[in-house]
Amino acid sequence: MNIQAAIFDMDGVLVDSELYWKKYESEIYPQMGVKFTEAFAKEIMGLKVPDIVAHVKQNYNPDVTEEKAYALYDAIAKKVYAESNMMPGASALLNELKREGIPMAIGSSSTDYWIQ
Repeated sequence: MNIQAAIFDMDGVLVDSELYWKKYESEIYPQMGVKFTEAFAKEIMGLKVPDIVAHVKQNYNPDVTEEKAYALYDAIAKKVYAESNMMPGASALLNELKREGIPMAIGSSSTDYWIQ
């Protein structure tokens, strides 16, 4: 196989962060005026922050802003990425691709700040 480049998602592919996001989700939404339930979690699953804000504004709290949501997410992201580890085998794969001179990138809906 002739690999010319590699693009990776971050959460759940390179970084084992999913568990930690779930751990802290219940801290974010009450501050946005939403009771965090399994039903709400399903409603927002896979949405980006602006889409979550639009959903919350429309269905729960019309006063919530993207600025407030990003501030809450940024505070949680610091905890998440401080506690998270690389996925098993991810470091070895990245090192091998680097050794082979294969260009790599992260394709993620996460903010640049979180990726860094």
